[in-house]
Amino acid sequence: MKDLFGKIPWSLLLTLALFAYVLYRRAPDVVKNYQLEQQEFPARQLLTTENSQISFPPKDGQRAVALFWTTWCGPCKLEMDRLQKSINANKLAASRVHAVHIGGSAIEVKAHMLKHGFSFPALVDTDGLLASALEVTMTPSLFLIDEAGRINWASSGLGLSDVWRIENFLK
Repeated sequence: MKDLFGKIPWSLLLTLALFAYVLYRRAPDVVKNYQLEQQEFPARQLLTTENSQISFPPKDGQRAVALFWTTWCGPCKLEMDRLQKSINANKLAASRVHAVHIGGSAIEVKAHMLKHGFSFPALVDTDGLLASALEVTMTPSLFLIDEAGRINWASSGLGLSDVWRIENFLK
């Protein structure tokens, strides 16, 4: 057995250990997200960046995306940058992507959106009740909502194929 480990590079062992750790830590979120699929997305009143209340998700019979985020989340900014690039390339309609900030104020969220040039709507889940109902435990978290208001797909954390999946879902 010692000879076997002696022939395997330490970098490979460390990489495998890190992969196993990440898989162990992410497994509960992956299972939870899978269980949410085909469930009805809970309707809530959210605050817009103009301080008015709206019902979310939209009841217009169109598909929508909900991205749960916070201003201090680095991966959220990266995901939002990727979404904005797709919007700028006319692959996504900005009106179908909704950035749902967990907690905070409309003023803070509006300032962040303007500072970074994000053109999609931002909403504020001021009391975190929507995020809690969906068991959002990390940001960014994405929810693809179909025409009937059901969760088609959910994801927590950054995913390499998230924007591609969103583009295809909203076509």
